Amino acid sequence: MKEVQCNKVRENQISIECDTTCKEMKQKASELKEAEAKAALEEEKRRQQAELEAFENRLKGRRKKNRKRDEVAVELTLWQKYKYYLFPLCAVVVVVFAWYIARAMD
Repeated sequence: MKEVQCNKVRENQISIECDTTCKEMKQKASELKEAEAKAALEEEKRRQQAELEAFENRLKGRRKKNRKRDEVAVELTLWQKYKYYLFPLCAVVVVVFAWYIARAMD
């Protein structure tokens, strides 16, 4: 095999023909680049799918929330508020009044 100076090759003074080994190396290099590009594309698709799922989950979460409806405050009557206190008090007053009337008749 004949030795060639690098500077002549760089200056395109000599052209070198590729042999089978060179062609195989070029093919392997191109296959490697294609595999890297395919892996990068797959990773990008996976990342976009994950972002899409996260976005959809956020939207679903918003839909599931039960919105609190404005409740109208209902004013309770005096009897509804204090019935547990007023009923025994009224009973005591009636009993005392009845006892007073019964005492007064004797």
